[in-house]
Amino acid sequence: MKFLALKDWVNLHSESGMGDKLNAAGGGKEESVEEAKPWLVQEVPELTAKSHQDICFKGEGLCVIYLKDGEISPEETDMLSGLSKQFTSQLSDRGAKMKWMWMNLGLESEYKALFDTAVLPSAVVFNPHKRLRFTKLDHGEDNELKGDAAGLSKLMDKVLGGDARFKMVPGQKLPGWAKRDPPAAKKAEL
Repeated sequence: MKFLALKDWVNLHSESGMGDKLNAAGGGKEESVEEAKPWLVQEVPELTAKSHQDICFKGEGLCVIYLKDGEISPEETDMLSGLSKQFTSQLSDRGAKMKWMWMNLGLESEYKALFDTAVLPSAVVFNPHKRLRFTKLDHGEDNELKGDAAGLSKLMDKVLGGDARFKMVPGQKLPGWAKRDPPAAKKAEL
């Protein structure tokens, strides 16, 4: 057996450059994919200036955005991932895709003005394809409907049933994103 031919074949078909490390521009420090883009590994990622293309606007399907004034709690994350699983199983045979995420309207003031929700927490279903448009959770005349699991289920049923009225984004341009300070660098473990 000739090992040279085997070595040539393996080298030709190996996936070079497929490691999980990214080099910073200028050959600086290395960063793992999880550190560079943490939203790719989160169950319910936050929609921000850096993450919006990866988690909503580049892919197919509708974006279900949970709107919150401040950080999301672990209970809310569990509620959203439960709803995500529930509606994903309902949609798997229909070819529709829903991506679940949340947005901190305490920081994203231009989106707060765009979505103009009566109460927070709330939710919108955003269609980022062809024409930018969204439909939001109707809280009722007296704001009696909450942005909880029941309210979100009602919104999803409305969208999936074809009864939701989508509102166009003015000028077909997304509002500006809030400028955020980068998180403090983590110290390397020894």
